[in-house]
Formats: sequence, C-alpha cells, structure tokens
Amino acid sequence: MKISREVKIGIMVIAGLAALFFGFNYLKGVNIFVPSNSFYATYARIDGLEKSAPVTIKGFKIGQVSDIQYDFTKKKPFVVVVSLNSNVKIPTGSTFVLGSDGLMSKGIQIDLNTASNTFYAAGDTVTSTISGGMLDIAEQEIVPAINKMIPQIDSLLRVVRALAEHQALQNTLQSLEVTANNAEKISGKFNNMMQTDIPIIVKDFNTMSANLAEMTESLNKADLAGTLSTVDNLVQDLNLMTQKINNAEGSIGLLLNDKSFYENLSNTMYNADQLMIDLKERPSRYVHFSIFGRSDKKDNKK
Repeated sequence: MKISREVKIGIMVIAGLAALFFGFNYLKGVNIFVPSNSFYATYARIDGLEKSAPVTIKGFKIGQVSDIQYDFTKKKPFVVVVSLNSNVKIPTGSTFVLGSDGLMSKGIQIDLNTASNTFYAAGDTVTSTISGGMLDIAEQEIVPAINKMIPQIDSLLRVVRALAEHQALQNTLQSLEVTANNAEKISGKFNNMMQTDIPIIVKDFNTMSANLAEMTESLNKADLAGTLSTVDNLVQDLNLMTQKINNAEGSIGLLLNDKSFYENLSNTMYNADQLMIDLKERPSRYVHFSIFGRSDKKDNKK
C-alpha cells in the first residue's frame, strides 16, 4: 500500500506536536505517564508562587503545582491545585506549607501528621499555611534590630567625627607623619650603610684576621723557648747583682752601704755651699780687679 505524500506530512506534524507536548511537560517536571492525584490548598497570598513549582516532603519532590486559581471575593482568594504521585498518601491533619524553595523561588512543603491513621482523598482541600520567608524574617527581626541600632550608630558617628576633628588627633597624625618620614630617612641611611660602609668594614675585618693569622704563624715559628731562656738568665744576673749590692760587695755595694762616705759627702756639700755664700757676699776677697792697677805690697798689707 502506497502512502500518499499528504499522509506522511500529517503524520510528521502529529509526531512533532506530540514531541513538543511531551518535551514541554518534561521541562515543567510533569511526567504524563505517571498517574497523579490532585489536592487543593487555599492561601491569603502566594508570594510569587508559580505553576510547576515543586511540592516536597523533607526535600524530596513528590509532585508539583498544576494550577493556581483565584477569587478575590473570598478571604483566601488563591486556590492552589497540587498534583501528587498517586502512590503518595497524605495523612489527615497534615499541612501544605507555602515557603521558599531557594533564594528567590517558592514551593510547597508538606508537613505530615504521622500520628493520624486516616488519609486525605483525591480532590480534598488540605490545611495550608504560609512560612515566613527571608523577607518576612528580615521584616520581623532584622528591621527592628536595625531601627534600634540607628540611634547608637548616629551617636557613634558623632563621636568619631568629634575625635577626627579634635586638635589632639591632628597633632598625633602630624607626629606620626614626622615619625614615618624620620623612619624612612633612617631606613635610607641604613640601606646606604649596608651598601657602602658594611662591605668596607667586612673587608678591613678580613684583612685584620689575615694579619692576625700571619702574626700567629710567625709566633709559632719563633724561638720562644730560647727567648724565654735568655730573659731568665738576665733576671738571674740582676738578682745576683742586687744581692752583691745589698751585701756591700764591690765598689757600688761599698759606696751605697758606707755611712762615713755619706757623712763626708754631706760635709763637702755643706762647705761648698758656705763657700758660695761667702763668695757672693765678699767677692773682693777672692777676685782683685782695678782700672789703674794696684801695688802688690798694698794688697799684701791689707
């Protein structure tokens, strides 16, 4: 049997539409091959909840939001249709909690009442509540705390401003600036010294070490034993000479130990002193001098 061209085109169009339908539902997280049951929940607000939002139990996805209906004439105008896998049973007394599924997205978490032995039937309206999200927490806790902190922050800013404008702080900052400049100069001088003076000092130290090593080597090679022996002999000779002097042996010993020599020397010095005094007082007695001359007889008489 030959299939016409038109039939082939129709089959291809139907297959494309089917693939598009299944793909669209797959992207939304809907598995059309798995049977599901629908339940209802009413909310005063939905805070951005959208269709295909996940429905979870303890973080495990068991369904999704299939539809959102609204009637603003009612106290709770939003009716959320939740599609759950048919094998999931919801105990009576459980709660559909609308809350955050992430940073921005919303979802429904089922808080199971494990104490109940009865279950909701498909199409029942389940008890619902709204969990405080990040914005609610911020509004209820963070904002009041910030409002209380604002006066304290304002006072703190005033104190900081007063301190910043105080002359003492300005003087301190100027002193710190001067200290920093001095530290920078000292650091520059230290760097200059490390680059110029230290190498010279190290070189001189190395030269001194080399000279010291040479001197040590020379001392090691010198005849220290002979030198010490000569010095020892000299000391012995000096001791012997000293003993002879003390014992009045020899000319020096007699001279130093003879008391009469000392007394004669003292008398001689005394007589010489008297002679010099008499010479100063009566020089004519010892020196004769005249321009015209004098007779020896007259001088002799006198």
